[in-house]
Amino acid sequence: MKYFSKKIDDILYSGITDRSDDSLYYLQIINLSYILSLSGIAFLCVFFVFVSQWPIVWFQMISVFIGIMGFRLNLKGFHSKSAVFLPFFLIGYLLISSFFFIGANSDLHWATSLYPIYSFTVFQRKHYLKRIYLVLLGSIGFFLCEFIAPETSILVTPQQQVWLSAYTFCISMIFASLIMNLLISRLIKANQHLKHLAEVDELTGISNRRKVLADAVDVFAGSSFNGKKCSFAIIDLDHFKKINDTYGHDAGDLVLREVAQQMATKMDASFKLGRYGGEEFVIVMPDTDVLSAEQSMEAMRANIEDLQIETKQGIVVPVTVSIGISSINFNTMRYEEVLSEADQALYLAKDEGRNRVKTYSIY
Repeated sequence: MKYFSKKIDDILYSGITDRSDDSLYYLQIINLSYILSLSGIAFLCVFFVFVSQWPIVWFQMISVFIGIMGFRLNLKGFHSKSAVFLPFFLIGYLLISSFFFIGANSDLHWATSLYPIYSFTVFQRKHYLKRIYLVLLGSIGFFLCEFIAPETSILVTPQQQVWLSAYTFCISMIFASLIMNLLISRLIKANQHLKHLAEVDELTGISNRRKVLADAVDVFAGSSFNGKKCSFAIIDLDHFKKINDTYGHDAGDLVLREVAQQMATKMDASFKLGRYGGEEFVIVMPDTDVLSAEQSMEAMRANIEDLQIETKQGIVVPVTVSIGISSINFNTMRYEEVLSEADQALYLAKDEGRNRVKTYSIY
C-alpha cells in the first residue's frame, strides 16, 4: 500500500515538485483531472476494440493523444493554459461523441456535471471569471447533447448505450470522490500546520507557553481527580542577559535551543516541557512526588551544566540553570498555585547563588 500511495503522489506531483505555496493543491487537481480523463477515454477505446467499432476506436485514440498534449503543458509548467485546455478539450470530445458516434442515450454528456467541481477547485477565487465561463461552457455542452444530439447511433447498440451510461456514472463518482479526498487531505494538513504554529515555540522547537500551560491544566485536573501526585518545575537560565551581552543574541538563541533540546532528550517521556517565556521553561511531571521531582531536576541541572555549547566563532558558552519545584497537595485548588510556588522556589535558588534546585516549602 505504501508503494502504491507513493506512486500516486509521484504522479500528482509531476511537474510541480518545486512548488510549496497554496497553488500546489490546484496543480495537483489539474494532474488528477487529466489522469482520470485520459484513463476514462482509454478505457472506452478498449471497450470499442472489443465490440469492433473501429471508427470510434480511432476517434478515442486521437482524443487520448490530444489530451496528452494538454497534460504535457502542465508538466512543462504552463499550468494556467493546461487548466483551461482540459475542459475545452473534454467538451469537444463529448459533443463529437454524442453527435457522431455514440448518441445522447449513452449519457456520456452527464460528465459535464463535474465542471463546477473542476472550476471551483482548480481556479482560485481571483480567477472567478474563469470559473463562471467554464460552468457556462459545461452547461451549454450538456444542453446541446441532451436536446439536440441524436439519441441513438448507428454504431452503438441500445444495450451498449446502457453500459456506457453506467460507466459515465461510475467515472463521475470516482472523479468527485478523489477530488474531495484531495481537498480534505489539504484541509487536514492546513489544520495540522495551524496547530503546530499555535503550540510550538518557533525558536526552540518545544511546546510554547500556551501549550505547556494547557498540559499543566490537564495534568493537574487528572491528578486532583484521581488523587495522584504531580509536580511542576520552573527552569531559568542563569545570567542569560550576560550571555546575550557578552556573546551576542545569536549565541543566546543557540543556548536556548541547545538547553531546550537537552531537556527534551533527557527528561522522562511522560513529562511535559515548554518554554514559559524568555529564558524560562516549565516541566510538568505527572505521577511524580516532590522527592522524585527533585531527583529528576537535579540530574537535569547537572546535564545542562556539562553541556559544551559552541558558537560559530568556536567560543564555548558556559551555561547553568536554577530550578524551582512545587508539588500538588491536599490544599491545592488551582494549578496556578503550584506554578506560583515553583516560582517562589526558583527565586530562592537564585538568592542562594544560582545553579541549584530548590523545592517549595511553607516553612
